[in-house]
Amino acid sequence: MEIEQKLKQLAKKHKIPEELLKEAIALEKDRVMYANRQCVPKLIKAIAQHAE
Repeated sequence: MEIEQKLKQLAKKHKIPEELLKEAIALEKDRVMYANRQCVPKLIKAIAQHAE
């Protein structure tokens, strides 16, 4: 619940619609998740090389 309150405060402070802020956060989350999915195979390969 605390995050929701912070989100409302940010939206009010910067005079932007709360929904727009939520959409931006969702898009950023998707972008981060996509980057993590790209990194995982590289990490597995590096761990395998160092484990040998």
